[in-house]
Amino acid sequence: MNIDHLREFIYLAETLSFSATAKRFYVSQSVLSKHVASMEEELGAKLFVRDSHHVRLTKSGEAFLEEACTIVGSYERALARITAINQSYESVVRVGYLRNAARPFLALFLKWMNKEKPEIRVSLSCMEYGELYSALAMRKVDLALAIDLDTDMKSRCDSFFIYDDCFDAIVSYDHPLAAFKDEGIEVAQLEGQQLLLPDPSAYPGLSNFVEGLLPPSGSSPARQYYSDVDTMYLDVEMGKCVAFSSEHNIPVFGDKACFLRINDRPSCYSVNALWLKETSEDIVAPCLEALEYCRNRLATQKDA
Repeated sequence: MNIDHLREFIYLAETLSFSATAKRFYVSQSVLSKHVASMEEELGAKLFVRDSHHVRLTKSGEAFLEEACTIVGSYERALARITAINQSYESVVRVGYLRNAARPFLALFLKWMNKEKPEIRVSLSCMEYGELYSALAMRKVDLALAIDLDTDMKSRCDSFFIYDDCFDAIVSYDHPLAAFKDEGIEVAQLEGQQLLLPDPSAYPGLSNFVEGLLPPSGSSPARQYYSDVDTMYLDVEMGKCVAFSSEHNIPVFGDKACFLRINDRPSCYSVNALWLKETSEDIVAPCLEALEYCRNRLATQKDA
């Protein structure tokens, strides 16, 4: 069975969208449908039920998804391991990271690994929120450094706490709410504001978390959605909208956006390392040693 067709199947099973999957793999929807039909013929079972409005996995499709992820994950790890051996490393660990969440400790992590575990090649991939969780589910990475908000992935993963952070409302410095920079704001002050929110399809767990920071939807009718963090910051800086971002971004974007603590809603969360429960401990154990070192350093800096 073609490994690329398996990748297509996994992505389609995750998104349940023929159009998105065809776009992702640069094929037409008709070609994608032929690939799926070929797999179904080989397996002797239907993988999807498709009508004019919905796509869903069959029970056979759900079972095959688990096996396909294992096959593709093993294949990807084999490629990474051969690359590591060719570069004179004993092993490789593939780490996906959310850029802003990992920024406070990523350099510390790499320095520790290079010094203490020079035989291990760390293969890094910077990804957006939704892409990172998809890569973890599809076994494209062994370890994800991310905001721990996706309840579905949390149930499938083990995790290691790194540090706590909070989400703030952010506005341009000429926005009326910027006057409350020092004391923070109440949720009621967001009523009637033009909101810029994470796209639920790109940021599933994060989207739900941010919704919990908002007043009732009817009180803020003007809602827009973003799927790129840098574009979000640009829109905030140039416009009159209110968005939301974590406080660890203040050193990078604090000169462009005014960060406002939300006083009457719980807005804190954790940044964790996540890995699928079936991942071998031998793969992630060295990284967890490095991350424990990073966690201690961050705690020391915070106390200072």
